[in-house]
Amino acid sequence: MKETTLNGKVFEEIISKEQIEQIVHELSQKINHDYQGKQPIIIAVLDGAFIFAADLIRNFDFDHQFRFVKLSSYKGMKSSGEITHLLDLDINIADRNILIVEDIVDTGVTLHHYQRKLSAQAPKNIEICSLLMKPNSLQHKDLAVKYCGQDIADEFVIGYGLDWDYQGRHLPAIYQLRKD
Repeated sequence: MKETTLNGKVFEEIISKEQIEQIVHELSQKINHDYQGKQPIIIAVLDGAFIFAADLIRNFDFDHQFRFVKLSSYKGMKSSGEITHLLDLDINIADRNILIVEDIVDTGVTLHHYQRKLSAQAPKNIEICSLLMKPNSLQHKDLAVKYCGQDIADEFVIGYGLDWDYQGRHLPAIYQLRKD
């Protein structure tokens, strides 16, 4: 099993670069099918989703607009439960199809909060695409993630955009903190 060390901790690879490429391909095919002719606004959540979003949209074959937002709820390896808006939308989303692209759905608190905020602006619909999801950590069971790449255990992960104190985003695979 491949390993990497970050901040003195050992992480084991749980999803390879090749598996990620396959997940991105499969998700993009589903999204291509569902969004033909709809011209959605794709909203990528910074910082973690930037690599996933870039790979995903390069496979889209429909017209769309693309925006970034920056929401934060993590401190170290844990979600603080408090959502901070560091960068918000600069576009009118009324009567538009919205696709939020996220790297990971952990507790769902951040996305639930943001989805409610967007709903107040009267979009046509809001869907969520996430590379990873931790179903056992989900606090908002009503949060619908229409496009999910892979469910994972309730463990801390890094790589492919996911970081630990701003390190590890560059890794081409997903790594989980090794249990010692």
